[in-house]
Amino acid sequence: MHTDRDEFFCLRHGKANFRETDFEKKVYGHRDIPLNETGAVQAIIAAYSLLGRGITRIYSSDLSRAFESAKIVAARIGVDGIHTDKRLRERYFGDYEGKMIKRDGHSAWTFTDKEAEPHEAFARRINEGLSSALEGTDGLPLIVSHGGMRRVLQAGLGIVIPDGGEVHGGVLHFWRRTTSSPWQAEVVKGQESVHAPGLRTIALAC
Repeated sequence: MHTDRDEFFCLRHGKANFRETDFEKKVYGHRDIPLNETGAVQAIIAAYSLLGRGITRIYSSDLSRAFESAKIVAARIGVDGIHTDKRLRERYFGDYEGKMIKRDGHSAWTFTDKEAEPHEAFARRINEGLSSALEGTDGLPLIVSHGGMRRVLQAGLGIVIPDGGEVHGGVLHFWRRTTSSPWQAEVVKGQESVHAPGLRTIALAC
């Protein structure tokens, strides 16, 4: 990833409409699954945490769970228009997509499948999408994508994602003092006041 910027924000989409349990989770990948109610609430909480941050542009994966999250945020922080980019999609996991895997420390990222997108190709695609989104120095961008993008950012920027930065609906703030300074990252916390009756209805109406 190349950019002359010194600051940007990143949001992982809210939870999607796959049924999961405490013991198993679904591999999403390129499957186009919409947000569920919890995911919509997570997106609106993220929006409240981004109010007043000066965001002027939003870039999003074109998959529904990311794009719907971006729309909820845009409506709340007053940004017109969302730029979608297929390069910001999650990694394609091949035959593992749509399958349940156990929450026992294993990750779909460690699975090998000849149909899956190679790690190097995935990182290259994400970096190309990020470079386009972060081109120029005017305004302040928010990028709405998936968990895989954070892996690429962590490796590419040489940082460790803080605790809480991997959760659905989690917002990360990336910045550096100058273009020659090392990047830093912090988790942006949501406002507790948004946990109010009727929030789910409000979020889903956005």
